[in-house]
Amino acid sequence: PDAAALVAARGRLMEALPAGGAMVSLTLSETDLLPLMGGQEGVVSIAAVNGPASTVISGDEQAVADIAARAAALGHKTKRLRVSHAFHSPRMAPMLDEFYEIAARVAYGRPSVPIVSDLTGTTATDEQLASPHYWTDHVRGTVRFLDGLRHLERQGVTACLELGPDGALSTMGQDCLGDASDGAVLVPLLRKDRPEPAALTTALARLHVHGTAIDWPAVFVG
Repeated sequence: PDAAALVAARGRLMEALPAGGAMVSLTLSETDLLPLMGGQEGVVSIAAVNGPASTVISGDEQAVADIAARAAALGHKTKRLRVSHAFHSPRMAPMLDEFYEIAARVAYGRPSVPIVSDLTGTTATDEQLASPHYWTDHVRGTVRFLDGLRHLERQGVTACLELGPDGALSTMGQDCLGDASDGAVLVPLLRKDRPEPAALTTALARLHVHGTAIDWPAVFVG
């Protein structure tokens, strides 16, 4: 119930924000993107670092368009995302105080498995995950997917299973690991263009032949 309350509040408060703003993906590294944002930091943020040359900017529409135009002039691809709001940008600020109050009221438990945070790009501590400050920063901060995947790689992780409706994160993850990921496998559990039973069984089979232990009796119960 506490987790559901936090998720529901996050969505409700975001949806209540004024419409407007924009998000654009760029084939730029974070290092190369930063110089193009000069003077716009108050209205535009780096919303996500999804790969070595894959970033997303978010914020006021004109400012985002100006930065995207600078990137395009340098030969980089840009794509406007179809979103309702400019997430992970300064435009989220009006919801943060109320969200913090809600996050401060819920009960937090100790994780039973390690959690790599895409807010920090490293393994989250129990103290972070039990802090309303962490979850409030999570709304506004940059999604550091690249750092998170590389952290997993350094920890010796060689198999990643994507729990979601399609394989977008597995594709991005392969780009994050690059040539160093020859022995790694990134597997989406479901695919939007395939029947669920076939997609799920294929995912488990790929993990199995990669050397991941699967509890097959549990898979076939019933």
